Amino acid sequence: MSNIIIALDIILILTSFWMIYVVRQSQLGGVLGTTLQAVVLGALLLGLAHAAETIMIEVLSIGIEITELTHRLMVLVGFALLIFGFQRLAQLRNA
Repeated sequence: MSNIIIALDIILILTSFWMIYVVRQSQLGGVLGTTLQAVVLGALLLGLAHAAETIMIEVLSIGIEITELTHRLMVLVGFALLIFGFQRLAQLRNA
């Protein structure tokens, strides 16, 4: 099961970097570009949160409580960035 979790963590991170690549290739600038960057950073942080959790448990042998707290804080910030980005998109649509 550990190998599957590690593989999924890698896939999550690679998918996040793919999203960064796609957004950068779109060459969108201005408010829309910065808005999409917030969304992409949120998605990247969500992917990294899972990998960080795995590394903290499997490699660093950090206690489960601090690992889960760190994971949840990373996910919270990731979702906050997504929310910020989507709110900005809604404002652009309504402008």
